[in-house]
Amino acid sequence: MTLLLFQQVSVISPLANAVAIPLVSLLVTPLALLAAALPAPLAGWLLSAAHALLHWLVAGLEWLAAPPWAVWQAARAGPPALALAVLGALLLLAPIRCGLRARLHGVVLLLPMVVAGRQPVAHGEFRATAIDVGQGNAVLVETRSHVLLYDAGPTYGWGAERGQPGNSAGARAIVPYLRGAGVQRLDQMVISHEDPDHAGGARDVMAALTVDSLLAGAPPGHRLLAPHAGAAAPEAGPCEAGQQWEWDGVRFAMLHPLPGYAHNAAIDSNARSCVLRVEGSGRSLLLTGDIGRRTEAAMLERLPLQDLRADFMLVPHHGSTTSSSGSFLAVVAPELALFQLGYRNRHGYPRPEVWDRYGSYGVARYRSDETGAVQVTTRGESYAVQAYRQHERRYWRAAPPAPR
Repeated sequence: MTLLLFQQVSVISPLANAVAIPLVSLLVTPLALLAAALPAPLAGWLLSAAHALLHWLVAGLEWLAAPPWAVWQAARAGPPALALAVLGALLLLAPIRCGLRARLHGVVLLLPMVVAGRQPVAHGEFRATAIDVGQGNAVLVETRSHVLLYDAGPTYGWGAERGQPGNSAGARAIVPYLRGAGVQRLDQMVISHEDPDHAGGARDVMAALTVDSLLAGAPPGHRLLAPHAGAAAPEAGPCEAGQQWEWDGVRFAMLHPLPGYAHNAAIDSNARSCVLRVEGSGRSLLLTGDIGRRTEAAMLERLPLQDLRADFMLVPHHGSTTSSSGSFLAVVAPELALFQLGYRNRHGYPRPEVWDRYGSYGVARYRSDETGAVQVTTRGESYAVQAYRQHERRYWRAAPPAPR
């Protein structure tokens, strides 16, 4: 059940409970109850003893939980694996008279769920998932054997602004999704710029997973890109137009900002957004951060038009009127546009005129406040789209038609 619900199992829990349960049940609780019935100073002595026992217990449990192998993590298994696991659990819980063979069969039936891994991606193809992080950006791009995360969603509340771990979309949405998808490490993380709705979850992601390389359109040493105390993280390199690499037949090209711009704090943060183009065997994706009309015009002027053409597009600046000019849309000519934004966000995104502009160009529009996560998987010239709320229907949440 813990694998089913949380994609992880505590390996050390049997040993921890074997110590904690009798200690609390036979010593701590009786001492505390007895202290409640006795006068001082006897009560104080008993409570001090109970406190000391709990202190030693917590210290021991922290020592047990410290090794990386203390928790076993597995990807989210599909329905067939879960059905086999339920049958296997029943066999493991069968009466003794059923014999050892039945229990061995139960162990075998659990294996498909335990060893579940990342869903494969064909060579030359990619799978892009716009994770539902509220008002912010976070897009996971997977090839056959590599994984890239573009932006890490927003911070949540004042605690995150002060650097407290866990108060971000990185900890609450992105890391659980990555674990459920079977992603154990990131080959590349790209933080488009330092605004909290894009970089807010980066520290929590780096604390939970190994990140091999980090590119950012942010000044060096920015606090939202600095690792938590005790966590290892790569130093952020600058995004620069002209950077290119290829993974498993999928080409990645950084189109913006120009060299020297990314680390220049004097330039507006939105104008320093890393713009990344991903091209597979038949389809392409453009990730745009918060670029504005001026940046769009500059890119149109200096780049060959075919370098901007993309079938799928992350809408710049969540659908703000400062972006998505008609000339830029005409060149990119996307078939599908992803609006990542929060439900009833205070900015009023997407702006009606921008939403209508994409519609007038015949673009299939998905907005995360209505669909949740949206996943696009390429298959040569064709592709498949899955909107989470429309695919996983629940009576307690609305699922408006998508795309629109």
